[in-house]
Amino acid sequence: MSVSFSSPKPDGTPKIMSAFSEKVVSPNEPVSLMCNVKGTPLPTITWMLDDEPAVKDSSHRIGHFITSEGNVLSYLNISNSQVRDGGVYRCAGNNSAGVVTYQARINVRGPASIRPMKNITAIAGRDTYIHCRVIGYPYYSIKWYKNSNLLPFNHRQRAFESNGTLKVSDVQKDVDEGAYTCNVLVQPQLSTSQSVYVTVKVPPFIQPFEFPRFSIGQRVFIPCVVVSGDLPIAITWQKDGRPIPASLGVTIDNIDFTSSLRISNLSLMHNGNYTCIARNDAAAVEHQSQLIVRVMTAKAGTAELGRVLPATAAGIKLKPRNEEASPPPRQPRPVPPNPPLCTGYSLVMCRPTHPSARDTVSSCATQPTPLHGIPSRPVPPNPPLCTGYRLVLCRPTHCTGYRLILCLQLISTTPARAI
Repeated sequence: MSVSFSSPKPDGTPKIMSAFSEKVVSPNEPVSLMCNVKGTPLPTITWMLDDEPAVKDSSHRIGHFITSEGNVLSYLNISNSQVRDGGVYRCAGNNSAGVVTYQARINVRGPASIRPMKNITAIAGRDTYIHCRVIGYPYYSIKWYKNSNLLPFNHRQRAFESNGTLKVSDVQKDVDEGAYTCNVLVQPQLSTSQSVYVTVKVPPFIQPFEFPRFSIGQRVFIPCVVVSGDLPIAITWQKDGRPIPASLGVTIDNIDFTSSLRISNLSLMHNGNYTCIARNDAAAVEHQSQLIVRVMTAKAGTAELGRVLPATAAGIKLKPRNEEASPPPRQPRPVPPNPPLCTGYSLVMCRPTHPSARDTVSSCATQPTPLHGIPSRPVPPNPPLCTGYRLVLCRPTHCTGYRLILCLQLISTTPARAI
């Protein structure tokens, strides 16, 4: 006899108030089984015999009614019991708040035998149960064998002789797959047996991956590799819990047990959580990683995460759009002298003369000689009167010859004019 509960809401959860108990009956004897279940809303009651729906015919009747207390009283009546009516009966009460089950064995006297057994599939890493359904009574013992070895022969196996159930914990394909035999001793010198084959499926396992930090305009390649699991394996990707839109320009390449995600030109739209999902006959598993796209800004001569700063944030005055006349030309401000050992230090400030001019920010770095393997990048030329450039700031790094240069570039159809 056993009762099992789900873990739903405490108010309307179905509860077994009373039920039938294990018993032994003789052939042709009537049997009446009853389950009294309480729950809100009223639960639906179902009956099973040895994990199969209970038979309903002229000799087997199932019905229910509502009691004065508001419970559901369900019954299963057998008018003329036979040996085949023996076994484990289970009633289950189910409503929107949860499920409750109760089961007990009914033994009908007669020659003992084993119901036909169906092959089963187990999932590696999980627990599985194999049932030996015995009918008839009495019988002397129920024992399990694998490859002629009496079970259990390791700590993961447990045989319940009282009801003929074999439990295998943490299933392992190499050890647990194969044929199992249930042997029932029906008389001191007579036994009967049935065999069942257990196939073990191995679920996918994804090698963990993480997105490194990327900046706008860079390229991304991230592989999702399923290092174990039965083939074939289907691999898909999601972004923020949904299929990746085609408009993002993300390319997915699948080959056997691998899938790669490629993005040729990163933008802020690509920010989000990307999930690789692998499925096979055993299970579906997933691994998630967050992609963060950085934006580089210029502030006080340093590179920072954040938005692009306007020219006014860099201390540059822009001509108002509604100003009718442009100021007269002015001579360039003097360039500060270069400090000792810091060749290349300079500061030039310019502003556009055309009201439609726009400002963009770019960054560049140069060094007169290679330093610690850092590749050099060309510095944009600085034409007379700073044409095309709003701000150039060169800062020495401990006077080693390496300079970081941040350029606020001016896009204009007319030359700039010095302040």
